[in-house]
Amino acid sequence: MPLSFGTERRRSLARSHTETAINTLAGIMRQKKAPSSARVAAASALLDRGWGKPIQGMEMSGPEGGPIPTIQFTDKERARALASFVAKTTAK
Repeated sequence: MPLSFGTERRRSLARSHTETAINTLAGIMRQKKAPSSARVAAASALLDRGWGKPIQGMEMSGPEGGPIPTIQFTDKERARALASFVAKTTAK
């Protein structure tokens, strides 16, 4: 989906302030008198932009926290299910 002119314009304007924004974040991070929460937030923002956000793990479980149930298919069952799916999705 193409971006609207307004979206492209806003994105361009925001990106034109990148260097100033990074310098501001770095300045806050270095200010000894700034609240530690502001310094940490600035440092985190800089790291995220420079290195990307860390990958977040996801834990999944089945019913009532147990293992996730799986179904084992034979090659013949798998082929039959695939053929059925293809027939249903290509039928007119």
